Amino acid sequence: MYFYQTNEPTPKMTLRGKITLAVWIVISLCLLFFFAFTIFLVALVVGAVLFLIHLFQRAQARMSPRRSPAPYQRPRQKSDYYRDDDIIDV
Repeated sequence: MYFYQTNEPTPKMTLRGKITLAVWIVISLCLLFFFAFTIFLVALVVGAVLFLIHLFQRAQARMSPRRSPAPYQRPRQKSDYYRDDDIIDV
């Protein structure tokens, strides 16, 4: 695309055009701020709800009695934690 400049003077914006442009800019910024703030508030509420759910589930787990392990799991012994067979000799 070629850009060229003519020697004709550019027409000046009318006062009505300037006011209309300023109003549209203000309206569009207000809409932008409204939706951005709404999305922020929704994310904040969802985060707070998830935090509270997690907090109350953890509190219930502490208060519930200990259950015996599932029948297919063998109980862990202390010697399982200190095994030396995971060292690879070079």
